[in-house]
Amino acid sequence: MATNYFKWLGEKFKTIGTTEGGQAVQVSLTDGAGAPIIADKSGGMRSISELQSAVHDGMMFGLSSHGTITAGASLILLGVIGTRQVHFDGFKCDISQTPFLIEFFESPTVTTLGTQVATRRRNRANANVSQMLVYSGGTVSANGALIDDDQLLLVGQGANVLNGTGTIEDGWVLKANTTYMIKLTNQASSTTSFNTKFAWHEAEYIV
Repeated sequence: MATNYFKWLGEKFKTIGTTEGGQAVQVSLTDGAGAPIIADKSGGMRSISELQSAVHDGMMFGLSSHGTITAGASLILLGVIGTRQVHFDGFKCDISQTPFLIEFFESPTVTTLGTQVATRRRNRANANVSQMLVYSGGTVSANGALIDDDQLLLVGQGANVLNGTGTIEDGWVLKANTTYMIKLTNQASSTTSFNTKFAWHEAEYIV
């Protein structure tokens, strides 16, 4: 017998099963504004990706920044996570000089946080605020555990050397109440310009 989806109207979540570890598997029955996502005529349930759902629910955030880093110097970005888990959806950095090193650390020992960077909510019709606070230009006495890195090397020769793009891969689930650090190091012999883009979404528990 076909499932009567209309009996779910008014519910926010529906449990559809459990994981091997006993964690309930739920589907959202409302969009970011609280409206039911039940098709009026077909009796079917509309389905969207996890990332689209995070955007619609006002739980996806991002930031971008640009500037310069002198030869041999590093720039530190710190993400101080609150009580919600963070799903890391990718970090990209374009630079004008190579070699250049991007490193991603967990639980650094922070000396100074630096300047807080404004984060941007992807759903502009929603009032949610990111619980992860991001700071630029801080200092640390210990890097913590290295969990990912990317080194950009020279591409081409002479006047044909190309600018580089480095990334930290997406797919990381970051712990609540934990600090993470992205360290950008200019290993070239001259100042490099950089432009970064960073995206993530947050949830009380990420399956």
